[in-house]
Amino acid sequence: MKEQMMEKLQEIEVEIFESFKIDEIQQAFTEQSRKLLMSCMELIFSNFYLALKTDDIDQKLVDDSHDQITLLLKMLEKMIALQAITQKTKDFVSNVLKCIHNYNTNILRNSEVADSIHICQRLIISSITMLESINILKSLIMHLESKELKEKDPLYKGLTEQYIKLLET
Repeated sequence: MKEQMMEKLQEIEVEIFESFKIDEIQQAFTEQSRKLLMSCMELIFSNFYLALKTDDIDQKLVDDSHDQITLLLKMLEKMIALQAITQKTKDFVSNVLKCIHNYNTNILRNSEVADSIHICQRLIISSITMLESINILKSLIMHLESKELKEKDPLYKGLTEQYIKLLET
């Protein structure tokens, strides 16, 4: 059982560290946030491995990881809320959040960390929903601007150019 968990953990670790090498994802983070993310993930994985090998973990390591994870989650909250990030970056951040969630559930057991994880997840979902809405409105605008509709639909004539421009922005 432990061997299977160790193998799965190694797969996840490789996936996260390999995907972090993608330029598109790298560009979403500042140098400082990259370092924080990498050190936090290294600490999480090393603590997971230690817990699997020894069935015990040093409380000082857990406390250190709590501080780093809290900083990382605050940084991720700001990044997701204030920056336009790509789908690949959102997927990467979602995977990081899953790792932190598993770590928190199994080792850290901190309600503030759990709350911050949920906030980040909700921010990702809401930004995806907003992007979908924007794309739907853009396609609707393109449809309304088509010449065929202008000639066939008298309601279109009632829409002002200012309203259409407002929808585009």
